[in-house]
Amino acid sequence: RHPVLFIIGPPRSGSTLLMQLVTDAFDFGYFSNGHCKYYGAPALAEKLHSPLGDKQPSDYRSRHGATSLPYEPSECPNWWYRFFRRHPAFVPVEEVDPARMRKMRRSLAALVNAFDRPVLIKNLFASVRLGPIIRYLPESRFIVISRDELDNARSLLAGRRELGGSYEAWWSVEPPDSGSLRALPPHSQVVEQIRGIHAQIDCDLNRFGVPESRVHRIRYESLCEDTDRCITNCEAFFARNSIHVNRLFTTPSSFECRATSSIKPEVDAALADYVGDVEKT
Repeated sequence: RHPVLFIIGPPRSGSTLLMQLVTDAFDFGYFSNGHCKYYGAPALAEKLHSPLGDKQPSDYRSRHGATSLPYEPSECPNWWYRFFRRHPAFVPVEEVDPARMRKMRRSLAALVNAFDRPVLIKNLFASVRLGPIIRYLPESRFIVISRDELDNARSLLAGRRELGGSYEAWWSVEPPDSGSLRALPPHSQVVEQIRGIHAQIDCDLNRFGVPESRVHRIRYESLCEDTDRCITNCEAFFARNSIHVNRLFTTPSSFECRATSSIKPEVDAALADYVGDVEKT
């Protein structure tokens, strides 16, 4: 009865902050940590427990995209793995099981009906599953977030070291050509990871004929510098696409952009050189 809206883009591009802001500003339904405890039946969890009933304004904190409180947003990976394989992450429409895709549609329809309002989903792996999503959820709308490439790559390298113990440890969404990327040094890998994800998003949106009117693009830097304007632009995008959501909480007017590098100077220098060389090419 209501549209489903997806936030997509590379990891460490500001997608969690965007999700927190949009679900604070507008009364969307969404996968919360409370729903994802019951990932086999999130609609039933909504009907029985209404995890969003205790929602409070966000503190805009997260750890590599993860939040902790029951009403806070979750990427809910176990719900997705009911319908999509784990590896490789890229799933073209030709390789999905139509029966599973119909089950995904029914599960989302049940969730939309349980909320009785539009649903916003943030799972960055959807960035490399867009073909099946567009084919089997043609009502979908999309918000694509991007970030300065150098800062995005720095953040990815820092995440690798923090979560995997080294810059070499692959982390998060893999673009279609991830096998060949693994032969590159880490600073090159993360740049090509970002570029590959954006390229696949644009490829699938074009291939499946999604009009630009159903896609809203946001820069992380703009989101931080003028949050009010970005929220207003989102509201206009929702209105143009018949996404009717009430305003909820007042959100901060701006945020500090996290652009400070915490990676080793020699790695940062190699990364900056690679980004500059790629841009020249």
